[in-house]
Amino acid sequence: TLGVLGVSLPVKVYPIDESKSALRYDESALKLFDTYLPVTLSTERLYEKTVSKKIMNDNTAEKLLRNKSMLYELFSLNECKVIGREYDFLKKNNKYFLEAFYTCEEDIAYQQEIDVDNVKIEKIIPTEEKSQ
Repeated sequence: TLGVLGVSLPVKVYPIDESKSALRYDESALKLFDTYLPVTLSTERLYEKTVSKKIMNDNTAEKLLRNKSMLYELFSLNECKVIGREYDFLKKNNKYFLEAFYTCEEDIAYQQEIDVDNVKIEKIIPTEEKSQ
């Protein structure tokens, strides 16, 4: 779409079945010598989706799902140390599932200054010492 002075002019390059596509939208203003012009360029890109079916055995499916769980560890658990993991591999209604249980170690503490000038300190005496 080309917009000039608030008027949008649609421009299509080729037809595509929109029910089988994904849309990406970008918009930018034209700039000439550090001055924005009253012209915008909007780009809609339709990417055609394709569906493919893969037939795989249990071992291949489990290996694929374990690899995906490793990616999850790498990108989502990157701030902690994984010290244990357990997997449950399931097949239900011809669909594969992998449940991953992680045991992680992470420092969740944060530093904070403590004002010791205004802190009242009391000595706690154990009960045996009080009776003497």
